[in-house]
Amino acid sequence: MTEQVTETEYRSRLMDGMAAAVAEKGYAETTIADIVRLARVSKRTFYEHFASKEDCLLALYTAATDQLIEVIRQAIESAHDIHSRVRCAHRAYLQRIKEHPLLMRTLFIEILAAGTRGLQVRRAANQRFADLLRATGVDSQYDSPQKRQITPALAMAIVGGINELILQAMESDQIDQLLLIEEPATALLEAVLARPIAED
Repeated sequence: MTEQVTETEYRSRLMDGMAAAVAEKGYAETTIADIVRLARVSKRTFYEHFASKEDCLLALYTAATDQLIEVIRQAIESAHDIHSRVRCAHRAYLQRIKEHPLLMRTLFIEILAAGTRGLQVRRAANQRFADLLRATGVDSQYDSPQKRQITPALAMAIVGGINELILQAMESDQIDQLLLIEEPATALLEAVLARPIAED
Protein backbone atom coordinates (compact mmCIF):
# COMPACT_ATOMS: atom_id res chain seq x y z
CA MET A 1 0.00 0.00 0.00
CA THR A 2 1.42 3.40 -1.00
CA GLU A 3 2.08 5.82 1.85
CA GLN A 4 -0.12 8.89 1.65
CA VAL A 5 1.86 11.99 2.62
CA THR A 6 0.11 15.31 3.09
CA GLU A 7 1.56 18.66 2.06
CA THR A 8 1.98 19.55 5.74
CA GLU A 9 3.97 16.36 6.31
CA TYR A 10 6.19 17.08 3.31
CA ARG A 11 6.89 20.56 4.64
CA SER A 12 7.65 19.16 8.09
CA ARG A 13 10.00 16.56 6.58
CA LEU A 14 11.86 19.24 4.67
CA MET A 15 12.34 21.37 7.78
CA ASP A 16 13.56 18.30 9.67
CA GLY A 17 15.94 17.61 6.79
CA MET A 18 17.20 21.18 6.98
CA ALA A 19 17.80 20.88 10.73
CA ALA A 20 19.69 17.60 10.33
CA ALA A 21 21.79 18.88 7.43
CA VAL A 22 22.78 22.10 9.20
CA ALA A 23 23.64 20.19 12.37
CA GLU A 24 25.85 17.91 10.29
CA LYS A 25 27.55 20.40 7.96
CA GLY A 26 26.64 23.94 8.98
CA TYR A 27 24.30 26.20 7.05
CA ALA A 28 26.91 27.51 4.60
CA GLU A 29 27.86 24.00 3.44
CA THR A 30 24.34 22.61 3.38
CA THR A 31 22.85 22.10 -0.08
CA ILE A 32 19.31 21.44 -1.20
CA ALA A 33 20.51 17.98 -2.22
CA ASP A 34 21.45 17.36 1.43
CA ILE A 35 18.06 18.54 2.64
CA VAL A 36 16.00 16.40 0.27
CA ARG A 37 18.20 13.36 0.92
CA LEU A 38 17.63 13.59 4.66
CA ALA A 39 13.94 14.43 4.17
CA ARG A 40 13.52 11.53 1.74
CA VAL A 41 11.76 13.65 -0.85
CA SER A 42 12.56 14.93 -4.32
CA LYS A 43 14.00 18.31 -5.28
CA ARG A 44 10.75 18.97 -7.07
CA THR A 45 8.91 18.56 -3.77
CA PHE A 46 11.36 20.93 -2.11
CA TYR A 47 10.68 23.67 -4.65
CA GLU A 48 6.95 23.17 -4.30
CA HIS A 49 7.33 24.34 -0.70
CA PHE A 50 10.39 26.59 -0.56
CA ALA A 51 12.09 28.91 -3.03
CA SER A 52 15.54 28.39 -1.47
CA LYS A 53 17.39 26.80 1.42
CA GLU A 54 17.22 30.19 3.16
CA ASP A 55 13.42 30.12 2.98
CA CYS A 56 13.48 26.63 4.46
CA LEU A 57 15.75 27.72 7.34
CA LEU A 58 13.54 30.72 8.12
CA ALA A 59 10.45 28.51 8.12
CA LEU A 60 12.20 26.08 10.46
CA TYR A 61 13.12 28.93 12.80
CA THR A 62 9.56 30.24 12.87
CA ALA A 63 8.07 26.79 13.48
CA ALA A 64 10.49 26.10 16.33
CA THR A 65 9.67 29.50 17.84
CA ASP A 66 5.96 28.65 17.69
CA GLN A 67 6.65 25.42 19.59
CA LEU A 68 8.76 27.18 22.23
CA ILE A 69 6.10 29.84 22.75
CA GLU A 70 3.46 27.16 23.26
CA VAL A 71 5.66 25.22 25.72
CA ILE A 72 6.23 28.37 27.77
CA ARG A 73 2.55 29.34 27.63
CA GLN A 74 1.49 25.93 28.95
CA ALA A 75 4.07 26.12 31.74
CA ILE A 76 2.79 29.54 32.79
CA GLU A 77 -0.82 28.35 32.81
CA SER A 78 0.07 25.38 35.03
CA ALA A 79 1.86 27.50 37.65
CA HIS A 80 0.15 28.07 41.01
CA ASP A 81 1.49 31.50 41.93
CA ILE A 82 3.46 34.38 40.47
CA HIS A 83 6.87 33.19 41.70
CA SER A 84 6.43 29.66 40.36
CA ARG A 85 5.09 31.13 37.11
CA VAL A 86 8.42 32.80 36.46
CA ARG A 87 10.44 29.71 37.34
CA CYS A 88 8.17 27.34 35.39
CA ALA A 89 8.45 29.51 32.30
CA HIS A 90 12.25 29.60 32.47
CA ARG A 91 12.52 25.88 33.20
CA ALA A 92 10.21 24.93 30.33
CA TYR A 93 12.17 27.13 27.90
CA LEU A 94 15.55 25.78 28.96
CA GLN A 95 14.37 22.16 29.12
CA ARG A 96 13.02 22.35 25.57
CA ILE A 97 16.35 23.68 24.32
CA LYS A 98 18.28 21.03 26.24
CA GLU A 99 16.12 18.26 24.74
CA HIS A 100 16.80 19.47 21.17
CA PRO A 101 20.41 20.74 21.27
CA LEU A 102 21.25 20.35 17.58
CA LEU A 103 18.07 22.07 16.42
CA MET A 104 18.43 24.89 18.92
CA ARG A 105 22.09 25.44 18.08
CA THR A 106 20.99 25.78 14.48
CA LEU A 107 18.38 28.33 15.43
CA PHE A 108 20.49 30.35 17.86
CA ILE A 109 23.70 30.42 15.82
CA GLU A 110 23.18 29.35 12.20
CA ILE A 111 20.24 31.72 11.70
CA LEU A 112 22.81 34.54 11.55
CA ALA A 113 24.15 33.04 8.33
CA ALA A 114 20.85 33.95 6.66
CA GLY A 115 21.86 37.60 6.67
CA THR A 116 19.32 40.40 6.95
CA ARG A 117 16.31 38.08 6.73
CA GLY A 118 17.78 35.89 9.45
CA LEU A 119 18.20 38.89 11.73
CA GLN A 120 14.63 39.97 10.99
CA VAL A 121 13.07 36.65 11.99
CA ARG A 122 15.32 36.47 15.05
CA ARG A 123 14.20 39.93 16.17
CA ALA A 124 10.58 38.99 15.51
CA ALA A 125 11.00 35.86 17.65
CA ASN A 126 12.59 37.84 20.49
CA GLN A 127 9.71 40.30 20.27
CA ARG A 128 7.22 37.46 20.64
CA PHE A 129 9.02 36.21 23.76
CA ALA A 130 9.10 39.75 25.16
CA ASP A 131 5.38 40.19 24.44
CA LEU A 132 4.64 36.87 26.16
CA LEU A 133 6.61 37.99 29.21
CA ARG A 134 4.58 41.19 29.44
CA ALA A 135 1.32 39.33 28.85
CA THR A 136 1.86 37.13 31.92
CA GLY A 137 1.04 40.11 34.15
CA VAL A 138 3.97 39.18 36.35
CA ASP A 139 4.81 42.84 36.95
CA SER A 140 1.33 43.77 38.19
CA GLN A 141 1.16 40.86 40.62
CA TYR A 142 4.69 40.83 41.94
CA ASP A 143 5.02 41.62 45.66
CA SER A 144 7.20 44.71 45.81
CA PRO A 145 6.95 48.00 47.77
CA GLN A 146 6.92 49.86 44.48
CA LYS A 147 5.63 47.88 41.56
CA ARG A 148 7.70 48.29 38.42
CA GLN A 149 6.00 47.83 35.07
CA ILE A 150 7.79 45.70 32.51
CA THR A 151 7.99 48.06 29.57
CA PRO A 152 8.62 46.75 26.05
CA ALA A 153 12.27 47.82 26.35
CA LEU A 154 12.73 46.05 29.70
CA ALA A 155 11.06 42.89 28.40
CA MET A 156 13.38 42.83 25.39
CA ALA A 157 16.41 43.41 27.61
CA ILE A 158 15.43 40.45 29.81
CA VAL A 159 14.90 38.18 26.81
CA GLY A 160 18.21 39.28 25.28
CA GLY A 161 20.09 38.68 28.53
CA ILE A 162 18.71 35.17 28.94
CA ASN A 163 19.44 34.29 25.32
CA GLU A 164 23.02 35.50 25.72
CA LEU A 165 23.48 33.08 28.64
CA ILE A 166 22.12 30.28 26.44
CA LEU A 167 24.50 31.20 23.63
CA GLN A 168 27.45 31.09 26.02
CA ALA A 169 26.43 27.61 27.14
CA MET A 170 26.16 26.44 23.54
CA GLU A 171 29.48 27.91 22.47
CA SER A 172 31.17 26.35 25.50
CA ASP A 173 29.61 22.94 24.79
CA GLN A 174 27.83 23.06 28.15
CA ILE A 175 24.33 22.39 26.86
CA ASP A 176 23.99 19.62 29.46
CA GLN A 177 24.22 22.28 32.17
CA LEU A 178 21.65 24.53 30.56
CA LEU A 179 19.14 24.23 33.41
CA LEU A 180 21.62 26.02 35.67
CA ILE A 181 20.66 29.19 33.80
CA GLU A 182 17.22 29.06 35.43
CA GLU A 183 18.57 30.60 38.64
CA PRO A 184 20.25 33.71 37.16
CA ALA A 185 17.40 34.14 34.65
CA THR A 186 14.82 34.17 37.44
CA ALA A 187 17.02 36.40 39.60
CA LEU A 188 17.32 38.87 36.72
CA LEU A 189 13.57 39.19 36.33
CA GLU A 190 12.97 39.43 40.07
CA ALA A 191 15.69 42.08 40.42
CA VAL A 192 14.08 44.18 37.70
CA LEU A 193 10.66 43.94 39.33
CA ALA A 194 11.86 44.55 42.88
CA ARG A 195 14.05 47.54 42.06
CA PRO A 196 12.41 50.79 43.25
CA ILE A 197 11.24 53.15 40.54
CA ALA A 198 13.47 56.20 40.39
CA GLU A 199 11.79 59.46 41.32
CA ASP A 200 12.10 62.56 39.16
